Amino acid sequence: YHRQARQTHPDTQNGDRNQFLAVHEAYAVLVNPDRRRQYDDSRTHAMHLGWSEDARPDHQGEPAQADSLAGRMRSALLLIAVTVAFLVAVAVVVDMIIRG
Repeated sequence: YHRQARQTHPDTQNGDRNQFLAVHEAYAVLVNPDRRRQYDDSRTHAMHLGWSEDARPDHQGEPAQADSLAGRMRSALLLIAVTVAFLVAVAVVVDMIIRG
């Protein structure tokens, strides 16, 4: 990790920010047992579906950080949509109670 991080760091002559972020994200996943388990489970699930790494529907060749950010954004949007649907349902029920 340290060797690749030094080689790809944006402050070095041949540094590439996207590669550095991908290396950093990979290391962060490997050292965190929960994230490692989640990564392993997602790869196992994809393999059971017959997807290769490049054939995943959401894979667009972006660094690992972008994939995890996109996943968090999808989760946040889903949570917002469910919350809005719940609030609308509550408003309808309250309206029905008030109108009798």
